[in-house]
Amino acid sequence: MKSKRIKQKALIFAVIFAMMAFVSGESTSATTVLVPDDYATIQEAVDAANAGDMIIVRDGTYRENIDVKKRLTLKSEKGSENCNVQAAAPDDHVFNVSADHIEISGFSVEGANDYKKAGIDLHADYCNISNNTCSSNNEYGIYLEWSDNNFIYLNNLINNCKGVYYTGSENIWNTTEKITYTYNGSTYSNSLGNYWADYTGNDANDDEIGETPYRIKSDEDNYPLMLPWQNYIPEETRAAENKKKALPKE
Repeated sequence: MKSKRIKQKALIFAVIFAMMAFVSGESTSATTVLVPDDYATIQEAVDAANAGDMIIVRDGTYRENIDVKKRLTLKSEKGSENCNVQAAAPDDHVFNVSADHIEISGFSVEGANDYKKAGIDLHADYCNISNNTCSSNNEYGIYLEWSDNNFIYLNNLINNCKGVYYTGSENIWNTTEKITYTYNGSTYSNSLGNYWADYTGNDANDDEIGETPYRIKSDEDNYPLMLPWQNYIPEETRAAENKKKALPKE
């Protein structure tokens, strides 16, 4: 376990360094696109956006299968409880990510029902997948194949046939910094992973973090959550973060 965590820390530092170097070279001309204000669908916004742009999706239910083939940030305006993306074609992935340095955050993702189809399909490196709820996908919540150095944390993987499909990949499955949260009147500070509906470990010290890692083939979520991720982030903190990224309607 100790050697595994040392290896993971080395990987985390390498990924952060690569991301910082990448960001430092980005253009400062990135813009923010609103759905449905600027474009009626998420896919239309993705197609029209330039690499480096941010797409903010307002509350609602969007029936789409979204292909993301360029470096973009896609976030919901007010979190996954309010922004639902359902597969228009159940025989395809809901999100299909095939470019590096993409961020997908704050969506409920459901309805991918065919063989080897998932809520979020990732064939890319250096992406950030966080604060999502992948549920009711007949096969997988998240599908990764030959995808490395991605940060995947604070997601709920529930009511899928399997939480994740994973091959030929090496990724980070928890936050790189400790997060302070309160549970049953006590305050804790921990790195946080993901909530896995099929996790069977116990929580000996009642901090709502599993004592044993959740195994993902050669990888591990070292801080599996005992409750959905929303329980670890105070409502006021989430509201403040949502306010930062939300833009007023014109």
